[in-house]
Formats: sequence, C-alpha cells, structure tokens
Amino acid sequence: MCILVGGGVFFAQVFRAAAANFGGVTQRTSALLMHAFDEIIRSPTGLLWIAWYVCLGVVTHCVPLAVTVKFATDLRLRGPVQIRLFLAQRGVMLLTILLMTTALIQWNTWMFPDTLRIEGASLLASHNAALLIVSTVSVAALAVSWLLTAATTKAIAILLSPLALLLTATALTSPSIPTGIERAQPDIIILGVDSLRPDHLHGRGGSTTISPNIDTFIRHSVSFEQAHTPMGRTFVALMSILSGQYPIGHGARENLYPREMLNIEQILPHVLRTHGYRTIFSLDEVRFANIDEHFGFDILAGPPAGVVELTSTALANTAGTNFAQLIPGLSVLFPHTSGNRALHDAYVADIQTERIARATRRVSPQDPMLLVAHFTMPHTPFARGRWHKEILDPDYIDSPPGYRKAVSVADLQIQSVLETLRRQGRLDNALVFLLSDHGEGLGMEKDSWTSARLASNPSRVPARFGHGTAALDDAQSRIVLAAQLYKNGSPVWPARRSSSPASLIDIAPTALHVAGLDHHGLQFDGAPLINRDGNVIAPRSRGIFVESGIFGRSLETLDVDPGSVANEFSHLYNVTTDLRVELKREYLPDLLEAKERGVILNGFGVAAVPSPSGTGCWVKVDYSSRERQCFSEPHSDPLVAKYSALVCSHFAQDSSFYQSWCTS
Repeated sequence: MCILVGGGVFFAQVFRAAAANFGGVTQRTSALLMHAFDEIIRSPTGLLWIAWYVCLGVVTHCVPLAVTVKFATDLRLRGPVQIRLFLAQRGVMLLTILLMTTALIQWNTWMFPDTLRIEGASLLASHNAALLIVSTVSVAALAVSWLLTAATTKAIAILLSPLALLLTATALTSPSIPTGIERAQPDIIILGVDSLRPDHLHGRGGSTTISPNIDTFIRHSVSFEQAHTPMGRTFVALMSILSGQYPIGHGARENLYPREMLNIEQILPHVLRTHGYRTIFSLDEVRFANIDEHFGFDILAGPPAGVVELTSTALANTAGTNFAQLIPGLSVLFPHTSGNRALHDAYVADIQTERIARATRRVSPQDPMLLVAHFTMPHTPFARGRWHKEILDPDYIDSPPGYRKAVSVADLQIQSVLETLRRQGRLDNALVFLLSDHGEGLGMEKDSWTSARLASNPSRVPARFGHGTAALDDAQSRIVLAAQLYKNGSPVWPARRSSSPASLIDIAPTALHVAGLDHHGLQFDGAPLINRDGNVIAPRSRGIFVESGIFGRSLETLDVDPGSVANEFSHLYNVTTDLRVELKREYLPDLLEAKERGVILNGFGVAAVPSPSGTGCWVKVDYSSRERQCFSEPHSDPLVAKYSALVCSHFAQDSSFYQSWCTS
C-alpha cells in the first residue's frame, strides 16, 4: 500500500508540474522537447538518469509513509489498550497514511516556494497553517507514542542507522585546517554574482542591509567603479573572464553558442594547469552555459548541464525529493536538481556552497588552486515568495523586493565560500576577485533616458528590463569588480577605489601578472589592472567595447516567465548527440545581424543600433546627463564619427556588419 500511495503522490506531483509548465507551449517548443526526448531515448546514460530520478522520487515518498505505517502497526500490536483499540478500527491505517501525506505536502508548500532556505534564514507563515499543524501534530504524536510504548531496540537501531551513517560520513569528510603549508604560487579565486548592480551596494549609495558581506569585501579591496561587461550574458561573460578576450576573439557571441565555434584551448584554466594548478568550476544555473572539463577544469561543482538536467527537474521537484535534498549528504543523490537555481521555487542555497567546500577539499593543500564560482541568485526570474518590506533610500524605492532579497541570499553564499576558504587555509596566499557578470535592467526611473532626436521636443525613454538586450544601457553593462591579495588570512593591499575603465577581459591578465606566471603565448584583449603591490596600473582612459545579445518581447519585463521565453526562442536551439543544448548554426547570421555593437569611452557611448525596419542609426549616449541621440550619418557629429570608427575597427571581422555600417 505504501508503494502504491507513495508512487501515486509522486506521479501526481510530476503530472501537475508538467501540466503547469508545458500546458501552454507552442508547436516550436514542443518540437524541441520531442527532439530532447528522442536523444535521451537513444542515450543509455540519459535513460539511466531518468530511471534513477523516477526511482528516487518514488522512494522518497514511500519511506515516510512506510515509517508511519510501521509506527501504527507496532502500536496496534504492542501499544496501550486504548491505542490498540483505536488503531484496530477499519480505515484508521488509511487515515494514518493520509495524515503523513498531508504533512509532507503541506511542509513542502510552506518551505517551497514561499521562502528560500539558507542557514540562518527564517520561514515565512504558511497559508495552510491548519492542515500543516493538524497533520504534523498527529504524525508526531504517533511517533512519540511508538517510541515510548511500542518500539523495539532492533526497530530503533534500524531507523537510526541511516542517521548514524550520515553523521559518520560528515565527520570523516569534515574539513581539516592545514598548518604550515606554504604555496609559492597564490590560489586564484574568482567569485561571481549574477546580475549584481553596483548601485545597489552600500558603497555606491544602496541599502546597508542587502549585501553587508560583499560591501565589506569591496570596502577593503581595490575596486573599479567604471567596470563593464563585454556583453550582458552569463556564458559570454564567463568566457571573457577565462580568456581575457572580447567575444569576437573567444568566439562566444551568445549563451549556448556552438562549442566547435569557441576558442577554448588558450584560456586561463589550461594555462594554470601547466603551472601545476588544480582547477575548479562552479555554476548553479547551467542552462546558460555548456562549460565542462574541456575548458580546462579538473573538478566541476554544480548540476551537470544538458537535457537530462532539463528533464530531471520535472521529476525531482516534488515534496519528497525537496526534503531529501535537505538531509546532509543526500543531495549527492540528486546531482542535476539539488542546488539548481533553475528550480527557483525549490532552490536550497546552502547546497551549492557545500558543493564548493567538498570540491576544494579534494585539492591537496600543497597544490595551488583556481576556483571559479558563480552564483545566479539575483538572475531573473526572481524566486517567488512574500518578501519582507524594507525602508529604502529614495533612489531605490522602485527597486524590486525580489531582486533585493536574492542579492541578500547571494551575499550569504559569498560569505560562506570565503569562510570555507579561510578554514581550509586557502586565504593564506590567494588572489581573490569579486565581480558580477553583468547588471540588470529593473525598470527603475533613475535608469531612464532623455531622447534628443528632436532637440525642440525631447522625449522620455523609459528604462529597459533584463540584461544583454541593449549594449549601451549602463544598468545592464556596468558591473561590480574588486580584487584583494590575501596573506595568512588577511588582506594585504590597501583599499583603493579606481575610476580607471575596466572590463571582465582584464581578469585573466591581472591574475597571471599578480601571480608572476607566464602567459604561454595567450593573446589578451585585456590588460593587467593591478600590480603585485596593489597599485592600479590600468590606463586612465580607454574604450571598452560592448555588444548586445538575443532580445524579444518575453525578455522585456521584470517578471520573466521561462515558459514564454521558451515559446519565443526554442526554435533557435538544437539538442546534440551528447545531450547538450546549443544554438543552431543556421540562425547565427541573423542573430549577429541584429546585434548592437558599441564602445564606452570618457563618459560617452556610441553604438550601431539596428532596427527590424532597416532604419537603424548610430546612437550616442551621455551617461552624466542621461541623454541619447540617434544619428543616421556618423560624420554629422565629431564624437560619433570618432567612436564609430573605433567600433568598426573592433568588429571588422563581422563582415556583414562592417559592410552595412562602416563602408558608406
């Protein structure tokens, strides 16, 4: 009976989730899903994973019911007379199973998705409190009665043995604190927070309560206030960090770009491995990127990417599996789903930091280490829930509460990783970067522009949403960037705030320069920002090139709906034979044609902005006055003429763009 009921509860949740997520898909999205299903069917590995998650789903729902039935059965046979008489009545056993099922579902409803679980966080009130209390108290009373009156020593030992095994495993794998270990080469730690806007940090005028740990790190580091991303997309930004090149150099022009078109041979992880480094990559939302061991990483600490992840999330986002991942040690049974930010309703933030701790423990204390860890909490869609109201500064009154809450969770994750590294002795000699891959357009009034197309009648251009949709939108392109050198667990460099222009392409050359390592012929577009003494050596003036990515109606909103995004863009993607999702090559020319390409220099930006109607123009923006103008002929304005020449030179390899915009 327990197997039937538990399996029924599991599959009922799966079918309900499938109906909610896939009920409104278009024919194009259905075609991609069917293609993914066909590839999984052809792959023994894919089939085994799906079977594994189905079995786990059934088991995680059967075990609580079986334990409850065990309590009731023992009490009916050996319990006090009144309890035996009550449990002997017809239907009571079924009622017991129903109470346990109700408790399981209601706890899941309370904890997921209404709140984010992280150590120290509080739970919000449940809107089904009566059912939650009645079912929980009933099951708890049954358990206590069994323990006091009907439990045998053997039964108690059997029930407690899994807990004992977990505690033993935790003790055996607990981190040791290395002492007396000196590495000639510093560890290189790159910690990223997705979509983190600099202006939401306390040092830039934001609230003091959102990100105290990130604020503290930046306040005691060398930080760059004029830092930008080459493109507001996670995978493209990560490739720029690892390669030290602009997208046109490393080849990734959008998320999930075809892997054969990428230049991944001469990137930072490969170079550091030649110097004896062990390399770790951690990403908790892998639907943006297909980064794996081919990129030079020895250890991957995150959900595996591909269509198995897409499929398994539909099977492992249920009450039983959600609670199973909370039990220490059991999250390893759900590699595709536990700690997976794509499951924004059931994301457990601690799991990813624990993954990183396990990964870093696998590196010998004598070996230098590269750790690239990126947390995507602030990425849209924001985790749903009821957020506590905050008193904000007037400039941030229209900043979304969900975004601020997500930043605060990412702040705790960053602090957790830094504390782990400190306990493991990794901050005794380490160069630490803290950055964001891009900003986020939140539709805030302060991000709006004044359009000067007609000088006599200027108009207000509302702020945009998302990231990567507009090259020159500083809400999307401006990033957090700070670095600090640690010795014996303490920062070495004096704190500095620099106004020198910086970009993510400067991370790799800076890391190698400070570490005193040879580049091995690596060709950088970026340059070192800081020398070994912590002095800023970046030029005071240089152009930072930027470009945009895919855009569409489903992205032009604060509350992005993944289903709407899939319906709009699913036809652009293909499933490979190794079960990865990639952009189709036949659509790449159109995607490149629609890109905005620009340069930011000395407080101004100029970009070629195409239009679907074919009436695009060169747009000039003044970041200080928040004004922008559109020029059909770049030579009609001296600054536009100068900046457009820089853009044409940088993007000359994009032949179609060059012919359309730079040869007239």
